[in-house]
Amino acid sequence: MSSYRLFFLLAGITVILTSVLLLRRLGLSIGKITILLITMILAVPAGARLLHLLTNPDIYVKDPARIWSLELTGFALMGGLVLATAVGIITARLLKLDPWQMADHIAPGLGIGLAVMRVGCFLNGCCFGMKTKLPWAVHFPIGSIPYKYYLAESLARDSFLPFALLQSPRIHPTQLYELTAALLIAVVALVMLRKKAPNGAAFLVSAILFAGFRWFNSTLRVPAATLDIAPWFYPMLYGGIILLSLLLLIYQIIKKRADEQVVK
Repeated sequence: MSSYRLFFLLAGITVILTSVLLLRRLGLSIGKITILLITMILAVPAGARLLHLLTNPDIYVKDPARIWSLELTGFALMGGLVLATAVGIITARLLKLDPWQMADHIAPGLGIGLAVMRVGCFLNGCCFGMKTKLPWAVHFPIGSIPYKYYLAESLARDSFLPFALLQSPRIHPTQLYELTAALLIAVVALVMLRKKAPNGAAFLVSAILFAGFRWFNSTLRVPAATLDIAPWFYPMLYGGIILLSLLLLIYQIIKKRADEQVVK
């Protein structure tokens, strides 16, 4: 099993176990927790594949069967997260659960799971960054995805320095950036849960922080060669998530204050 597949599966297990532990504190039955998590888990690859299809259409025009492929490749993360959120809200309402409360208790596990998944990305060499001279820059070895991407440029520039061709140039460890951000966001979500923030606040703040970070990190990453979208697409997607989450967060804060005034 490749490192990417291994950590992809470990990420899923991490999200499930952490979410079950936190949701059980609410006194929910295992049955309802299982239904909620399974529907959301199934929505992740479906949404991720759909967004990848929309943003990398040429791949699927050449090989339409890849739409239904069970291989753990050809996914766009944000599509999976957005669809899983929508499905989670619908499922929670059908189960007569508070969607905001469910989202808050799933957010920490999701952050930890994303961090675990990025370990696999780093070991696999995918989602790699642009060249940099920063002291924490990394080299990838011969045969890796970043090495192959930068090889032609390295040959043209360093043909007289054969040792320079034994590894990729110094590049941003964008996978580790996202790993760190996801862990910090998970901590923020846990702290907000303990502080009894308004319902939905832990999830919405996590969404704002993660979308904002992904927007920033995308400027340091090398885009996939198959990507075929307008340059404004992802900024608009991230900006839309941030704006919607911010408006909902303000609404939840106002609602909590209004409820507290009624009680008084």
